[in-house]
Amino acid sequence: MNNLNYPPIIEGKLPAFIKPTTGHISVAIPFKLSGAVGYNDFSHMRLKLKTITTGLEKYVGDTSKANITFNRSTNTYVAIFNIAAAADINKINAAQFYKAQVAFVKYNYNTTSDTTKSDTKTYYTYNSSTKIYSVFTGNAFATGTTYYERSDSVSPMSSVGIIKCTSPINLTI
Repeated sequence: MNNLNYPPIIEGKLPAFIKPTTGHISVAIPFKLSGAVGYNDFSHMRLKLKTITTGLEKYVGDTSKANITFNRSTNTYVAIFNIAAAADINKINAAQFYKAQVAFVKYNYNTTSDTTKSDTKTYYTYNSSTKIYSVFTGNAFATGTTYYERSDSVSPMSSVGIIKCTSPINLTI
């Protein structure tokens, strides 16, 4: 079934995440699939972190299935979102609570004409042996190559939970 109208199911409390003094932030979101959405119905997941009081977006980012694991004993998936850009990290404050919105995303690739491109859109080429789309932006695309434009189908529904950012704990023994 290909139905992204049902969001990931978040049960209970979300685990806190740490804002380290250096490096990236990893946010783990445990979730379950609804009966209407199968694992093959989505290609990525999207996370939005917003302030609780004003709803101001602090981070929006995707994670691929390579960062989603399944725990058979709890029948739960865990999606790991890595926040690496300094501009995004600087927006997030330790000791703050955030509203976490999670949605499924399906990337759709539409074939464009194989004529010379001369614009600043983002295009992709597809390697059939590795099954990987490669990104190209900018001008001067060669004639005779098939290019793809990506359109994201994002679930109109998202699951919401409250999550806390904490500081690293320094233990001395």
